[in-house]
Amino acid sequence: MMLRDILVHVDHTAEANVRVGVAARLATAHGARLTGIYVRPALTLPRAAQNFAGPGLQAELERASDELAKKARIAFHKHGGTGDGDLRWLEDTGNPAERIAEQARYYDLAVVGNTETDNTNGRAGDRAILSSGVPVMVVPPRLTRPAVGNRIIVAWNGSREAVRAVHSALPLLRNAGATEIFMVMAQSQAATSPPAGSQLLDFLARHGVTASITVLPFDETHGVSGQVLARLDAFDADLVVMGGFGRSWLREAMIGSTTGILLTRAPVPLFITH
Repeated sequence: MMLRDILVHVDHTAEANVRVGVAARLATAHGARLTGIYVRPALTLPRAAQNFAGPGLQAELERASDELAKKARIAFHKHGGTGDGDLRWLEDTGNPAERIAEQARYYDLAVVGNTETDNTNGRAGDRAILSSGVPVMVVPPRLTRPAVGNRIIVAWNGSREAVRAVHSALPLLRNAGATEIFMVMAQSQAATSPPAGSQLLDFLARHGVTASITVLPFDETHGVSGQVLARLDAFDADLVVMGGFGRSWLREAMIGSTTGILLTRAPVPLFITH
């Protein structure tokens, strides 16, 4: 896989500027085109509201929508034009979570945020991960490290989702300065033959990626998500590669899955596939 076309969700918030900057650096590093997508809300008023307020309200809503779209476009070109890559602007209308997931199907990578400001009905990142069919990079509102993709942790559990994530992330892993395979295992699983993670290590080496392995026993107090978060600090990681969402987003939210917790608490971007 090569990164040649990257889609980033843009709105009029400060958080959007952060993820546009991340997407722009990725596009520059991989010679990719960068497309910013802005999703306008549907502004058609119910007939009763139109009769009550008159045509002026609809026109005012449309003017306000135009201003927000203009603000987002200016910000996209300001924060996305940091390199020599190709920039493109795209506008759509409807529910952002749904429209971004649908548009993302025609790109190599979608870059989205993890906050409620990114959507109306369901987080845009959740929907994109579940239904776009492409890798998604979820960027937190603020970055604690200036670089993204220099020190990468692969959160590995051997699942189908994790396998897809590693394969999709190979362009990033090849460019990384350091990569660690991080595994959390029960004590009974630790003594395996071949050693845990060795086959993944060999696969990565065949693809030009030098990596190390860290295996820790499962900690019931902090859970897998807590152990991953702690390892981010210990390794000074700036990106996590992982599979995600084995169940529906609603069920994930209810049970507090590892993926769901990392989506809301990780201080670095997450590269996720489903």
